[in-house]
Amino acid sequence: MPVPERSSWMRWETHGGWYAACLVVLGALLKFQCSMGVVPLAGVHDSELYLRLARSILQGNWLGPYDVLTLIRMPVYPQFLAQAMRWGMGLQQAQAFLHPIAALLMIAALRSVGVSAVRVFGFVLLYGLHPAVWMPIRFVATESLALSLVTATIACGIGILASKRKESRARWGWAVLFGFFFALAFWVREEGVWLLPFGLALGWTLWVGPSDSAVGWEGLKQVGVRAATGRGVDRGSHFWGRMRPDVWGIGLLCVVCVVVVRCAIVWKNKAQYGVSVTTELSEPGFKAAFGAMTRLDAERHHPYVPITRKAMKEAADVSPRFGEMYPFLEKQLDGKGWSQYGCAWMGVCGEIAGGWMVWAFRDAASKAGKHADARAAAAFYAEMAEELRSACAAGSVRCTRNPSGNVLAPPLQAWDIGRIFFSCGRVLWMTIWMPGLGEGIAAVDAMPKAQDTEQIYAAAFGPEALAATGGLLFRLGPYLVWVYRGLHLIGCGLIAAWLFRSVLRRRDTSGLGACGISVRQAACILLAVVIASRTLLVAYIDAMSFWAQLRYMIYVYPAGIALVMCREKRAD
Repeated sequence: MPVPERSSWMRWETHGGWYAACLVVLGALLKFQCSMGVVPLAGVHDSELYLRLARSILQGNWLGPYDVLTLIRMPVYPQFLAQAMRWGMGLQQAQAFLHPIAALLMIAALRSVGVSAVRVFGFVLLYGLHPAVWMPIRFVATESLALSLVTATIACGIGILASKRKESRARWGWAVLFGFFFALAFWVREEGVWLLPFGLALGWTLWVGPSDSAVGWEGLKQVGVRAATGRGVDRGSHFWGRMRPDVWGIGLLCVVCVVVVRCAIVWKNKAQYGVSVTTELSEPGFKAAFGAMTRLDAERHHPYVPITRKAMKEAADVSPRFGEMYPFLEKQLDGKGWSQYGCAWMGVCGEIAGGWMVWAFRDAASKAGKHADARAAAAFYAEMAEELRSACAAGSVRCTRNPSGNVLAPPLQAWDIGRIFFSCGRVLWMTIWMPGLGEGIAAVDAMPKAQDTEQIYAAAFGPEALAATGGLLFRLGPYLVWVYRGLHLIGCGLIAAWLFRSVLRRRDTSGLGACGISVRQAACILLAVVIASRTLLVAYIDAMSFWAQLRYMIYVYPAGIALVMCREKRAD
C-alpha cells in the first residue's frame, strides 16, 4: 500500500528549519530563565545545608567541620554549586544552562531513532515550557540538576540503541556520555537506585537486538521468549552473537563510572572524617541500628511510622545505648518537635511519621553527645545494633523477622501491596493533574523570607539575585499549568490508543528469526521503564512513609513527552 506523501513543510528536506526553530526556543527560554531571581528557601537539613557544604568545598575544606548534618546529603549537588560560584555564575544561570544541553542530546537521540523533525520540535517546545522544568531553577534544591541529568541519561540510552549499525565511534561516544550522566544522576540524590531498571532495560533491548523493521507487540513477546530460552534464534546472525563485546563493554563502562564516582566520594569522606561512606544514612552501623528498631513492634500494622512509641520503650529496656538517647527522642512525640510535621500534614500526631523519624533519631543521638565525630557516631550505632540483635536472639524482646524496614518506612506486610498499587494510581493522577502547582507558582514571589536566610543566600549569590522576580515564565505559569493538564490527558489518551492498536494488530512472527525489535519500539520500552520505575518508588513512599509530593515525579515528564513523540503511527 503506497504511503501518502506528506506536506512539504513536514518533509525530511526541511529538517534544518526545524532544528533552527529548536535552537530559537531553547535560546529564548534560557534567556528568560537566567533572568529569574533566586528564592531563599530555609531549611537546615536541605537548602541551607547545601549552601554550607558548597562554601566549604569552595574553601578547599571538603564538606567542612563535622557535625550531625555534615554527611547526611550526597556531595554531588554541593560540588555543582561550588563550581558555579567558582566560575561566577548565579544559581539560576548554572541550573538553567543544563536543560538545553539535555534537550540537545534528546534531539539527537530522537532523530537517530527516526522521529520526525516536526515531532522533535514538539518535544523541545513541550519540554522547555513545562513548569516542572523551569520552576525548580530558582531554588537551591537537587531537583533541577537531577532532572537535567536524568533527561540526558535517557537520551544517551536511546542514542546507544540507535547507533548499533553506525560506526563504533558514534556508539562509544553515546556510551561514554551515558556512563557519565548515569553515574551523576545515580549519586546526585539518595534514591538513585530507581535508575537501575532503566539500565537493565537498556541491556535487555541491546541483547534482543533492535532492527530496522518493527514486529508488533505480539512479536515483541516472542522475541523476549526466544531471547530468554535461546530457541529459534540464529546465533550466527543474531545481534547477541554479533554485538556481544559491545554490549558487555557498554555495561562495564556504565558500572565503572558509577563505581568511580562512589569511590571518589567515599575516599574524600574517609580522608576527612574517617568513615568510608557516601552519606551517614548508608553507614552500616546506622542502617543496622535503625533497621533493628523497625523490627520491634512490627507485628502491628503501622504504615507511615518506621519506629513506634512502643518500639522505643522496648528498645530502651534492652539497649543501654538507645537508652541514652531515648529521653531526647521521647520529647519529639505528641505533635512536638519532629512529630509536628506528620501531625499537621498527615494527621499522625502520636508518633513520628515517615522520613522525619530518621532526623529525629539522629538529632536525639547528637543531643546525647554521640556525634562528636563520624567514627564515634558509627561505633555508637554499631554497638546499639548489636545490643538489639542480641536482645532479639535471646527473646528479651519480641522482634519480627521481616527485614524490609528502612530509614523511610516500617516493614512491608501483605496488605501493603494493595495500598502501594492504589498509591500508583494516586501518584499518576497527581503527575497528570499537578494539583496546587499553579497556586504555588503564583505565590513564590510573595513567600515570607527570614532575614537570616536572606543573608546566607545574599552571601552566596549576591543581593541582586534575590531582588529579581520570576519574570515572564512565572507570570504565565498558572495558565501554563492548565494548558499542560490538558496536554497530559491528551498524551495519555494517545499512548493508550497506540497500545490498544498495537495489541489488536498482531503480526506474523513465524519468520522472525534474528529480526529483533525496532529501535522505536526499544526506545519506547526504555521510556516506559523510566516512568514505571519512578512511579513505583514514589508510590511506595506515598503508601508507607509520607504522602508524595509532585516534585518527586518531575523526572517522568521528559520521558512521557518523548514517549508520545516516539510512538509509531502504525503498530508495525
